[in-house]
Amino acid sequence: MPQRLLARAQEAYGELLGALVGLDDEALDRCPEAGEWSIREILEHVLAAQRFYLELILKARAAAQPVGRD
Repeated sequence: MPQRLLARAQEAYGELLGALVGLDDEALDRCPEAGEWSIREILEHVLAAQRFYLELILKARAAAQPVGRD
């Protein structure tokens, strides 16, 4: 099951990249309606969340490392 979920996530990521190819700055910055986010704002949010989770994972791994005994 985890492998299928990871495969689907990778597939969705590829679909996202395909949908973004060729978009110019105007398209990236256009808001669908007042108060809604543009594509660029959504992407910035997604990247910020990914960076945050990566930092948490790295901190958790570092905390889980056994301390050497002298």
